[in-house]
Parts: sequence; C-alpha cells; structure tokens
Amino acid sequence: MRGDGFAQAGGHAGGHAGGHAGGHAGGHAGGHAGGHAGGHEAGQHAGSGPSPLLSAALLANQEGTRGSWDMAETVNLPKKPVGMNYLTGLRRIQTLIGQAAPHFHIRPESSSTVSLVYAGKAVAEITQPDIGYNAKASANELAPQLALMRGYSDLRVDRMAEIQVQLADITSFFGQAARLNPRDRKATMEMLSIVQGLCVPLEMQIKHMLFLPRPGEIDPNVLPIIQTPDHSAYPAGHAAEAFALATILEALMAKRIEPKEDWPLPSRIAHRISVNRVIAGVHFPMDCLAGAVIGRALAEAFLHLVGEQTDLVGRSFGAGADVLSLDTTPAEITRALQGNALTGLSPNTAPSDLLKAHWKAAVEEWASK
Repeated sequence: MRGDGFAQAGGHAGGHAGGHAGGHAGGHAGGHAGGHAGGHEAGQHAGSGPSPLLSAALLANQEGTRGSWDMAETVNLPKKPVGMNYLTGLRRIQTLIGQAAPHFHIRPESSSTVSLVYAGKAVAEITQPDIGYNAKASANELAPQLALMRGYSDLRVDRMAEIQVQLADITSFFGQAARLNPRDRKATMEMLSIVQGLCVPLEMQIKHMLFLPRPGEIDPNVLPIIQTPDHSAYPAGHAAEAFALATILEALMAKRIEPKEDWPLPSRIAHRISVNRVIAGVHFPMDCLAGAVIGRALAEAFLHLVGEQTDLVGRSFGAGADVLSLDTTPAEITRALQGNALTGLSPNTAPSDLLKAHWKAAVEEWASK
C-alpha cells in the first residue's frame, strides 16, 4: 500500500498499510512493515518498545520483586470497554476494515470484464482493453499509450522526489492540504487508512483478473526510473487508492468549507499522484483512468455504508474503442467518472454502527476546527 505519513498517530496507518497490504506492492509494503513494528507496539505500553533486552529485564524484575505467587482470593474484573477508544489506532482500523469488507466483492462478468459489487449492485465495471497477447500486436495496439508516455517522461527530473516518496506514502500529500495530524484529525486519518486498506485487496483482485503487462514489458525503451512491480499494470492501484482517499477527504472537508470547484484540491492531488506513475514508466495513462473509476466508486459506496451518502452511481471503463488513445487528463478523468444512478440497493446493507460512530467522530473533527 501507499501507507501514510502519520507515524506520530500511534503509527496506525503505516502499520496497517504494511501489514494489511503487504502482498500488494512488494517493496513498499516491506518499508511500512518496518515502521509498523516500532510505531505501533511502542505506543501500546509505557516505556520503550518491545525488545529481547526489555523482556529479559522484565523477567529479572519479576523474579526479584515477586517470584512465585498465590492466586488472589478476590479478583476484580476490569470494566468492559465502551466504544473503541481503548484500542490502538491499528486495532481500530483492523476492526473497522472487517466491518466494511463483507459488503464488497469482485464479480467476474466475462473473461475480460469484472465488477466491483456493493449492496448487490455493480458500482464499477472494468473491462480489459483488447491489445492481444502477440508481442508485436500488443506493441502496435499500445502505440498511442506509449507515445503519451514518451511525452510524460520529460517530467521525470521534476517529479523524482514525489515519485520516490509516493512509492510508500501518498497520504502525506493529502495531509498537506487538510492539516491531518493526530491531535486534530485522528479519526479522519484512521478513516482514510480504513478506506485505503479496503481498496487494496479489491484492486488486486481486479488486477489479477484483467492482467495487462507493464509498459517496459511492451517496449524496452520505456526504461522506468523505479522498480517495476510484479503485478498487473491495469488498473493502477495508486490511482484507485488516491481517488478513494480524495473522495473521502472531500466529503469531510465539505463539512467545513463549501466546495466551490468542480475539481477540488484532493482530486487534483489524486490526479497528480496518478500521473506520477505514468511519468515513472510503470503505468499507461489508461491504467490511471480505470483506477480512478474504482477508487471513486469504492469510496462513494463506503460513504453509503457509513450513512453519509444515500445515492450511488454505477460507472464503467475500458470497453470503448477509444480507450487505447485516452490520456489521464482531468477532463478524461471527469468523463470516466460519469455514470448512471443505481436503484434497488440491497436492504441488507444497513450502515454499520461501529463505522457510523467512527465516521461521526471524523465529521466532528471538521465541524469543530
């Protein structure tokens, strides 16, 4: 996963990103896992973080102060916790992902089309572009996409710092626009981690079912400036997660500031994160458009699950004859995100009480700051 930059929030999002999405992004998951162990565990107890030395010292202290003991005659049980504040951020996130996950699944529609399903309805239908798998045919079919990538590659020096940081961390860039910190926006930060953690296993299933090679596998002249991930180029996971986070953040920010733009700042940040993957040489522009559709659809369905949104839109991408010529511009993303209203949502998708309560806490952070 793309993690987040908020280790000071008890390390909750970094740990979740590394542990929950470890298989998703190979290299960057390992980086998160390292931060997870120190960030989370150190914040769970008084004093230093876990270590063999600490365990040996605690054992020596136990033997020197108590030794063997008899069971107390009367044991006063601790009070049962009310709410989820007794948990660390990581455990809250894990619990709430578990609350949300059963409401979503990936459904194959054909050998080249799959749907992201929520409440019995396909909120996003993604089709694999037809490029064929003969090497020459693939290169010819993808020539328009490769031409766009050649133009984007001129930006590599300008975007290098962003590209490197975004290998493991995209939420710092949203934090830049929304003052995300554990004092003022703890529930918001956890909500973003929940949505990102929900997105990863869903996007990875779509990648597997609709596998397309990475650009460097089609044309060796691409020469990516980062290590190429081992999974499918299509759809783009960074784009899916970035647009999912942007959608959630825009819903929260609207509680405090009335939106005045058709293309709000979080969506512009998500777009830039997506384009950076094209510049780096590991995605075609069309990958990012498909990812944006998945991320927006997932986040809006999540907003429905927490009781924030009542209407949903069904979207599709990839089936048009022009898909191989599409660029990842704001105009094309806006067009891709258009859809049709869904009706007949399953009555069994009543908002989760735990998720609703946590969403309410996040909303209150925006109403009061």
